[in-house]
Amino acid sequence: MKTRTCVTCQHLDFSRGSPGYSERTPGTPMHLECSHNLWEYKDAEDADDLRKCFLIAELCPDYKPIPEAVGDGPWAEPVTPA
Repeated sequence: MKTRTCVTCQHLDFSRGSPGYSERTPGTPMHLECSHNLWEYKDAEDADDLRKCFLIAELCPDYKPIPEAVGDGPWAEPVTPA
């Protein structure tokens, strides 16, 4: 059985941010959250907290897998670390 995570959910919202150009245009920080407001990256204090955020999908009634996470796509089989 595959584990449902926010990484494979359509509601994962990510923006890599933008660099600052000057004092008047400081740029924007990276942004990562659930678009259904279940968690936000700024709520995570460390890697363990972020993992807990991603695992919320295990019980989330709004979980909607990305197409690649279903069937024969690259998410179908677990990846073995090298």
